[in-house]
Amino acid sequence: MSGRALLSQRMSSNRIRKVSNPSLFTRTYHWIFVDIVDSSDPKLSAKEQAEKIINLTRLLSKTTTFMQRDPQFDFILPTGDGYAIGFSDSPEKPTKLAIELQKLLILYNHSKKKGNKIFVRTGIDSGPVYLLHDLTGKPNVWGPSLNTARRLMDLCEPMNILISDRVAKDLRKLSHDYRNIIHTFGMYELKHNERLHVYGVYGRDYGNKQPPSIPLFNMQGPGIKFYLTSIDVKLRILDQETMLTRHNVSWEIMNSTNEPIREILVPLVGDVPKKIPQLHFSASDEKSQKLDVEKILDKPFNKNFFVKLKNPIKRYQKKKMLNLQYDWEEPNRFFAHTVRSNLRRFKFSLFVPSAMKIKPKLLQVDASGFKTKIYPPPKVIRHREKTEAFWSGSDLPADHSYRFEW
Repeated sequence: MSGRALLSQRMSSNRIRKVSNPSLFTRTYHWIFVDIVDSSDPKLSAKEQAEKIINLTRLLSKTTTFMQRDPQFDFILPTGDGYAIGFSDSPEKPTKLAIELQKLLILYNHSKKKGNKIFVRTGIDSGPVYLLHDLTGKPNVWGPSLNTARRLMDLCEPMNILISDRVAKDLRKLSHDYRNIIHTFGMYELKHNERLHVYGVYGRDYGNKQPPSIPLFNMQGPGIKFYLTSIDVKLRILDQETMLTRHNVSWEIMNSTNEPIREILVPLVGDVPKKIPQLHFSASDEKSQKLDVEKILDKPFNKNFFVKLKNPIKRYQKKKMLNLQYDWEEPNRFFAHTVRSNLRRFKFSLFVPSAMKIKPKLLQVDASGFKTKIYPPPKVIRHREKTEAFWSGSDLPADHSYRFEW
């Protein structure tokens, strides 16, 4: 063996020993794991996919939080279609960075065509990591907090900011501002049967308040997956001052599994803290039979129910209706419903006292939060004791929200 080859072998051997020995003590890092939704969409060329990653990098670098990082101790780990960034000092930085990035993305997406828009998923956790070195000798890390941030990101709907229980508790103790933007989404089961209490971060112009669609841990099992093929929403204002509203929502359900569906998960989200008895929640089927309801999540702004069906829905069986009724305030005078599958029909009706002035409009909201006004607007019919506004649409695409304002 030549001297040069021997030297190279020794260097490789030393490097491997360096990689295989973690530091004696761990250090606490605060992680944000962010990647682009559908970055490898086969409909996009390789150049278009690369341009999305380049633009995400540029937007990240423009955030104040990123510019104030500690270059000596913070980690920036490219992940192919995103980044894992570890901050060594403040547990607030990942959440602040996520909010700043989403605000920049909304502005960026405003002028872009549908295929060129960038939507991201974001997971955040804090905890100890081991300091390692990679094959090139550069500093690297490994630890459960980095893995948890990645798994939270995997749970995300587009533009979700999901944080762990550890981060949520720490931030909520710091200020009321964090308490107002951190909302519980419930307990979820991640990989390797790990159960984690998941929180969502969202506000007026960032985040996504739709909880992850992956089932909660105690909803695992056959017969829980379904599509909505038709939605009918009727809102009736019961109190003008508080905007207490009676919600009547009807879902037409199609079973997409090989097993019969015997129970349906119903998640509810509100803008005013409520207790379950105050909702007067009830459910019935297409025969107006009252259905048994089991509560599984009771948080001030989030409720989850299991509705048990009297007659199971068979595979690909249609025309099975689930009718829901509940009372919840709508102080901001709007109601939004997210469409998770291609929808055959969507109908909306609003009933208000005749003395109440309304200017109803309908907005389609994409995954980034960008709103597009839909024409024609809801029709308005004025009666002696009430005013009715209504709208209906057909063949609506999945992964949009429809926001009705009045």
